[in-house]
Amino acid sequence: MTTLSTFSSGVTFTYRVTAGDYKSENLVAEILPNNDVSVLTKPKVLGEGGDITFLEIYAINIENSFYPAYQFLLGAAHKVVGDRGCAEKHWHKYDGNAFPIGEPATEGIEDPKKNSCGYGTLTQLPLIKITTTKKVWDAFVAAHPFPQ
Repeated sequence: MTTLSTFSSGVTFTYRVTAGDYKSENLVAEILPNNDVSVLTKPKVLGEGGDITFLEIYAINIENSFYPAYQFLLGAAHKVVGDRGCAEKHWHKYDGNAFPIGEPATEGIEDPKKNSCGYGTLTQLPLIKITTTKKVWDAFVAAHPFPQ
């Protein structure tokens, strides 16, 4: 944001840099129960069996692998101009590659369309709930910490 005062008038103009009608905030809360984003990092405990605790996590299914949703942001639809923009809400990564849960050897995948629809639109890649174990979740989070 830049502030500019005119020389003799006492009027101040404030300018904000924008990218057309694109909004960069994360809209994922809009699609979560009660707009509660904490469910992305604090999974619901479904039950326990012996030494195993089962958790329900939010994820995105990309090419038959499940990617915990906390790695992503949901971008707003914005004007399409050439190969830039996306007409629907769509998934991007905060930074770096996205990683699937339960597949520790993978190098992850980077945002394939950073200037348009990212990993895909909300219609193509809906937010889903999957079941995993606490052990798998804890190992994943240790390797791929929550974004700051």
